[in-house]
This record gives sequence, structure tokens and C-alpha cells, in this order.
Amino acid sequence: MKQSKKNILSVLALSIVLLFSGITFAQAPKGDGPQKPPVPNEKQVKKMVNELAEELELSDKQETEILAVYQSHFNEVKDKTSGKEKPKKEEMDALKSSFEKEVKALLSEEQQNKFENYMKEGKQNKPKRKK
Repeated sequence: MKQSKKNILSVLALSIVLLFSGITFAQAPKGDGPQKPPVPNEKQVKKMVNELAEELELSDKQETEILAVYQSHFNEVKDKTSGKEKPKKEEMDALKSSFEKEVKALLSEEQQNKFENYMKEGKQNKPKRKK
């Protein structure tokens, strides 16, 4: 009888340890809040612009010019986010606004409307699904 009580207590103790260790490891890592996605590298930027070119039916000249704007923008984002201090939201919003204005300046009116919808839909950050 004493042996079965020891077994029950051992199983109960083990269950409690497993329960608390599961809860501990299930917690989100502590930090400064939600982690931002990494800044796209050169290959990813080119892919983004290729998809945009297809979506907006860009000319070769527009695609080249917009690629330069994208590369410059993401280099600036990388510079601002690589330091110890987190950039202010207003600063990043202004950077994004400036970027979008630069891109729109290279587009026709019809392409500008498509670009606005493209950005609103978030296609910029979603990978295309292969069919």
C-alpha cells in the first residue's frame, strides 16, 4: 500500500513539473514588444519590384527607376533600425510617406491608383502563392 502511494505521489509530482515547464516554455520571449520583420535584402527587393512591375504594367525605364527608389528606401530603413535606439513611429511613417510619393512620381495616374490599392491590400508584404 505504501509503495502505491509513493508511485501516485511520484506521478503527481512529475505531472506538476511537466505542467509548469510547459507553461514556462510557452511564454513569449521578453523584449521590447513585437519584433519587426527584417529589412528585405537586395534579392528580395528585386523580387518585390518585379511583382510590382507586373501588377502595374511598368515600362522597363519605370521598373529601373522604381528599383532604385526601393533600394534607397530600404537602405535608409536599415540604417534607422540598426542602431540601439528604436526609431520613432512618426519618423518611420514620414519615411514611408516620402517613399510612396517618390514611387508615385514615376507612375501614370492609372498606375498611381493601382499602386495605392496594391499598398492598401498589403501585397507588398505577402508572398505570391504558386498555383
